[in-house]
Amino acid sequence: MKLDAHHLMVDANSEGIPYVYRTLQEAVGAAPDGTTIYLTPDVYWTDDPEDPNEENRLIGLLLSQNGLRLVGLGEKPEDTVICGDRGQMQGALGNWNTLGIAGSDFYAENITFGNYCSVDLVYPKDPSKNHPKRTNSITQAQVIIPVGHPDRWVFKNCRFISLLNVFSYNAAMKRIYYKDCFFQCTDDSIGTGDVNVFEHCHFVWYANHPSGSACETLLVYAGCHFEGKLLHPETDDKVYLSKSSPRAIAVLDCRLSGNVSRVWWHVRPKPIQRCYTYHNSFSVQDNAPSCTLRLEDFPDLLAAFKVGDQYNIWNLLRGTDDWDPAGQRKQMASYGQIPWRIRLEPDEGRIAPGEELFIHARQYLFAGPLSWHVEPRGAVQLEEGREGVWLRNRPREPYPVSVTVMAKTPQGLEGVGQYLLDFKRRPAPRCRQTPFIVRQADRLRVEYRLDAGGVDASQIRWFRDNVWVASGKKTYDLTLFDVGADLREEVYPQTSDSLPGEPISTEPLWIDKVDSKGYTTDFSDLPLGDALAVTDRSDVPRYVMEPLREGVWQIGVERPAGYPDKFLWYPKAEPSRPWTYGACSSEEDQETRGLLTTHRGCRLLFPQKERYRDQVQTWIIRPEKTAGQGFNSPTGQFLDLWIGLDAYRETGYGLHIERTPKYSDGVDFQLYAYENGYGTPISQAVSAGCFRGDCRIQLMLREGMLYADCSSSLPPLAAGRVSGLASEIHLKAPAPNIQAAGWGCRYTGGSHEGGRLLFQFFSFEGTM
Repeated sequence: MKLDAHHLMVDANSEGIPYVYRTLQEAVGAAPDGTTIYLTPDVYWTDDPEDPNEENRLIGLLLSQNGLRLVGLGEKPEDTVICGDRGQMQGALGNWNTLGIAGSDFYAENITFGNYCSVDLVYPKDPSKNHPKRTNSITQAQVIIPVGHPDRWVFKNCRFISLLNVFSYNAAMKRIYYKDCFFQCTDDSIGTGDVNVFEHCHFVWYANHPSGSACETLLVYAGCHFEGKLLHPETDDKVYLSKSSPRAIAVLDCRLSGNVSRVWWHVRPKPIQRCYTYHNSFSVQDNAPSCTLRLEDFPDLLAAFKVGDQYNIWNLLRGTDDWDPAGQRKQMASYGQIPWRIRLEPDEGRIAPGEELFIHARQYLFAGPLSWHVEPRGAVQLEEGREGVWLRNRPREPYPVSVTVMAKTPQGLEGVGQYLLDFKRRPAPRCRQTPFIVRQADRLRVEYRLDAGGVDASQIRWFRDNVWVASGKKTYDLTLFDVGADLREEVYPQTSDSLPGEPISTEPLWIDKVDSKGYTTDFSDLPLGDALAVTDRSDVPRYVMEPLREGVWQIGVERPAGYPDKFLWYPKAEPSRPWTYGACSSEEDQETRGLLTTHRGCRLLFPQKERYRDQVQTWIIRPEKTAGQGFNSPTGQFLDLWIGLDAYRETGYGLHIERTPKYSDGVDFQLYAYENGYGTPISQAVSAGCFRGDCRIQLMLREGMLYADCSSSLPPLAAGRVSGLASEIHLKAPAPNIQAAGWGCRYTGGSHEGGRLLFQFFSFEGTM
C-alpha cells in the first residue's frame, strides 16, 4: 500500500511515519479533496464522550472534502468503528450527529458507523474499548447528517448502528448508493435526499416507521432482508415504509422475517401514490392495490430496475452526469434510458368553473411518449400540450367532480394526479319561516325549513347572551352555565350545491333552570372560529383572543410562562388555526374524531368563578404517538390539564404530563399548583406508559386534596422495554387554596401528523 499526500492512514499505535496519523481528526485535517484515508482496526471517536459539550456542538466531526474515501482495513466492518455517544437531551441539546458530510463523491467501505447513545458499544477485538450506552431511553441520536447539497455517495459493506434518526433527513442531498450494508433502527432512520438505492442490504426494524420522508424522488430496496424486532408488536405489528405520501418506493427480491406481520407503503397512502414491487416474499399494502405496480406484469418497466439477475443501478442513479457507481455502463448500455418515475406537477388542485390548469409531466430521467387518461371517463376533456396537458373545467358544471388524471409510458409507468372540478353554486336558499327554538327537557333544538331542495348544509351557531358558545349542531344541551341567560341560534342557510346565505337569528329563549348538574362535551361543537395563530419574529405565537367570558371555551395559543429558553420553539411558520376538529391519524384507528392540536402552544380556557366544595373532571385524550412517549421530543414538551382554575390569572391546580429523556416508552405525571401561568410541582413525578390509546384522566378536588388517576384503553406495554414504568397513575397532594372552578389545558408538543393529541371527551361535575 503506497501512502502519499492523497493516500493517508490512521493508526493510533504509529508515530513519526509520513502520511500516517494517530487520530481520524488529524488525518481529516490534513486531507485535500480526492484523498483516500485507510483506517486500521480500532474504535475512532469523533468527539470525546466524556466532554460536557458546553458549546453544544451537534456534529462530532465534519468532513468537507469532495472525493473523500474512508476504507477500513479490518477483516470485517465490525473491526473499524467510527462512533459518537450523544443524542437529544443526552450530551447535547438537539439532534447530535457522529459525522457531518458536506462533500460530494464520498466513499466508505468496510466500516461501522455508530451513535452509541442508546446502544452499548461492544468491540470484540479489544473489550477494553467497550463503551456503555449513555441512556436506556431511545432518543434522537443520529449517525450521519448530509450538510449542504452533496451528491454521489457510496457505502459498501458498512454498518450503521443507532436506533432513532440514524440518517438525518436533508432534502437537498442528491444520490446515495448502498451495497451490502447493515442498518439497525427504530423510526425516521432510512432514506435522505433525492434518490437512494439499497442493494443486498440487511435492515433490523425495532419500530414501525423506519423512514420518515423516505426520499424526495425514489427509494429502492433491491435484494434486501427486512428483519422485524419490533419493540411493541402488541401495539402494532406492521411496518410503514414512509410517513409521507405520495412517495415512490421500489421493493424488489426482498424477504421478510421476524415479528413484522405486514408491510405497507403508508398508513393512508394517497390514491396518486405509485410504488413498485417484484418477486418479494411478502406483499405490500394489499388494501390499496392501485398504489402498487407489480413489475411481474410490466416486463419492459422491470428493466428500469433489473435486467436478468443484475439490478440496473446505472439507470437508477446515472442522473444528468452519467454517474455509474456499480460499473455497469457497458453491460447496461441498452437499458440506461428507461424512465422510472413520472411526477405530475401539480398533482392536486381545485379548478373553478370555466378555468383551466396546466399539468406538467416530469419524467425521471428520460422522457418517452405518454398516453393520457382521465377517470371518470367523459367528465372532462384533456388537451395535450408540450410536456403536459390542459385540464379545463366546464363553465356550468352541475356538481363537483373529482377526477383522476394519469400519464402512462409504453412500459407501463404511471404518473397520477387528482383534481376537483368545482361547480357554479346556486344562490343561497331562504328559510320558509323564521327559525325557532324548541326545548325538550335540557335539550334545545332549532326548527327551520329551507325553500330549496338538496342536502341541508346550513351552518349553525348558538349564542348565550350574544356570546358565541357552540356551533355545528341543530341541538344544544343546556348546562348550568345557561341558567338565567338568553339562548338564541343563528342559521346560515345553505345546501350542498348553493352559496351560504346571510344569518337568520331565532328569538332568544330565557333559561330559568336546568336539571343537569354537570357539563359534558365531545368537543365537536366548540366555537373554533376563523381566527389564525401566527408567529412574530421572536417565534412566540400571537393570537387575537376575545375577552374571557364565564362559561365559554376560550381558544388560544401561547408559549407557556417559564418554558425554558434553551428549547427552540419551532411553531408553524404559516398562519394556522390553533385547534381543529378532525380525524385521528393512528395506524389502527383512522376514524376516531376529536379536537386536534395544530400548533405548538395550543391552549383552552373555560372560566368559571363558582367555588365548589368538590370538583371532578374526566378527560379522554388520544396521543397519536403509539409507544407511550406522547410528544415529539424530550425537549420539555408537556401537556397541562387544569382544575380549580382562576382562568383570568391562570392560577389553580392540575396535572402536568411531560416527555422526559428518561424513557422512550413513557412520560412523567406530576401534580402541580399554578400561579399566573407558572407551575410548581406539589407531588413526586411518576413515570408511566399509559399515555397511549384512549387515555382516561380523572382529576378531583375534594376536602382540600387533589387526586389524579390515569389509565389506558390498551393493554400494558410488553415487559422488557418498560422497566420502571407504571401501567396506571394514582396521585394525590394537598390543594388548600381553591379560588375558582374553571378548567383548561395547554400543550407544547409538535403540530405535524403523527405527533399530535386528539381530545375526545370532557366532563365536569361540581358540588356546592
